[in-house]
Amino acid sequence: MLTGTEILSYCETRLGRNLDSDLALMAINEAIAEIGDMGLLYDTVDVEVTDTDDVYNMPDDWTVINKVILHKDKEYLFQNYTFKAGQIRFFEEGNFTIIARKMPDDIEILSEPITAVHPLYHNAIKFYTLAWMKENDDFEDQTAHMLYEKFERGVSRAAKTLSRSKVPSKVRVIR
Repeated sequence: MLTGTEILSYCETRLGRNLDSDLALMAINEAIAEIGDMGLLYDTVDVEVTDTDDVYNMPDDWTVINKVILHKDKEYLFQNYTFKAGQIRFFEEGNFTIIARKMPDDIEILSEPITAVHPLYHNAIKFYTLAWMKENDDFEDQTAHMLYEKFERGVSRAAKTLSRSKVPSKVRVIR
């Protein structure tokens, strides 16, 4: 797994000088945040609904609900709910599993491996960090803008590749 230290070393080699490690950490985490929802990360939570008037707060890093599964005698795809501003409300009682996309987590220190996003995004993070460092020296630097574009293309390419790999599932839809 790629670490922040390796990204810092890459940027220092490309720029031919030493860089501030705190700024590198900031740039790496900014790149991870920019990848955001395109990181295609998923999380699940199980909810037992006993009162349809209750509203449930979902984690702050969730961006969109992918699907809700109702557990009865079998698993059913469930659509009788609302999700708005991080809160979900069910219009039926039961046991549910909520599957949602989420934002990737930051790294705390440079020596930490970047596990929050798929390795397909790692080169894009290197380009973003390098662009960030160049832009930090000169806001009008055209090379920085070119590197940001490489970052965007890399993120887009990784997201397209990952979204094409689908896991087969069997669920019955209840409306």
